[in-house]
Amino acid sequence: MLHTDFFHTLIDSFPTGTDYNKELNPGHYLKTHTDKNFQKTEITTVQNLDVFLLNNSHDLIIQ
Repeated sequence: MLHTDFFHTLIDSFPTGTDYNKELNPGHYLKTHTDKNFQKTEITTVQNLDVFLLNNSHDLIIQ
């Protein structure tokens, strides 16, 4: 599989060097840009999971 196969759905675009501040649905996203003759790519993961640590003064409890 070519790495270009992962770029199948455009979600949005924004200028290189700025932060993306819009809300994304849970999933895995690739952010990419060019730097001289190189294609730079990074993955961003949005999880739909909340982890809470509960304190009962005795055990490690994760909810």
